[in-house]
Amino acid sequence: MEIQKLIGPRGLPGDDSWSSTPIWAFSPKALKANKAHVYQWDRYSITKIDGSWILIMTMAELGLGSFHEITFIDLEEGSISSIQSSKRFSRSLELGPSSSTSWQSSWFDDSMRLAFIKADSRRRLLAGSPALDLGNGIIGLDADIQITQDPSLQGLCTAQALKPESMQFCLQDHFMGMKAAGKLILGDRKMDLEQEGCLASYEWTRGRWVGKKQWLSAQASGLSGGHVVSICLSSLIDNALCIDGIIHKIGPVDMTVSRSQVEPWTFKDKEGRIELALSPSASSKAWTFGHFSGRAVADDGQVLEIEEMPGFAIDPRESKPDF
Repeated sequence: MEIQKLIGPRGLPGDDSWSSTPIWAFSPKALKANKAHVYQWDRYSITKIDGSWILIMTMAELGLGSFHEITFIDLEEGSISSIQSSKRFSRSLELGPSSSTSWQSSWFDDSMRLAFIKADSRRRLLAGSPALDLGNGIIGLDADIQITQDPSLQGLCTAQALKPESMQFCLQDHFMGMKAAGKLILGDRKMDLEQEGCLASYEWTRGRWVGKKQWLSAQASGLSGGHVVSICLSSLIDNALCIDGIIHKIGPVDMTVSRSQVEPWTFKDKEGRIELALSPSASSKAWTFGHFSGRAVADDGQVLEIEEMPGFAIDPRESKPDF
């Protein structure tokens, strides 16, 4: 499908819609609106299939500043180690105009470095923070991760007109369940990600909205019944299963947010295709990390039993920066 510029009234998506392939190209310069409310981010999550840890890397432009983060979550220890770097009144970060564009973005300072490189179907992620305290006397993280995106992999690509009359919208592309290779070094421990068994997911978000982002979201990846399964849930329209690279779209999902480390988040749709609970292992401000359990139903009626699948949920109303 050909990549298109924003269309519809005043250059916005006319209706909420979704596709299994990227269709939107985004240019902040083309928006005839206050750039202080323009948000862009690329986020990668690497999940060890056995549920022991998650690595999340983010590069973002949020309003009038840039934000970068490396977060390692040890789900066995229930610990979160994070390094952040931001620069106010700077929009120097160059992020790709579409999720399918060959592109590279990078950032470094004294505390951390990040680079996201995409060349056709290949992706390379470089991340490092020599002083990141991972707990138990482990200091420093270094990653060189390779992802090959199968051309047949379907994505969850959505366009959502939040408030078209005031030029507020959100574009999101999710590509999930990709095999990750390369290395991850934690202190003196070096891991081969292919041997460890790891899955990669990518989120491309572009849009404009005024005020704090209000929608909830959740994501998980793992195995179920011999299938590679990823779950993407949102209080908007970003709801789907990705089963062996095929998207199975889900309707609206009701989410119950837990504010404690004991009570689970719950997720349930009206058609009976999603019934899941996220049991927390660790949390920090907007983020809750843990394991999903329950059931999910594919388009053909196949029931997938979800058991202790690693993932996370985000309540951005608790977040600063605003994403």
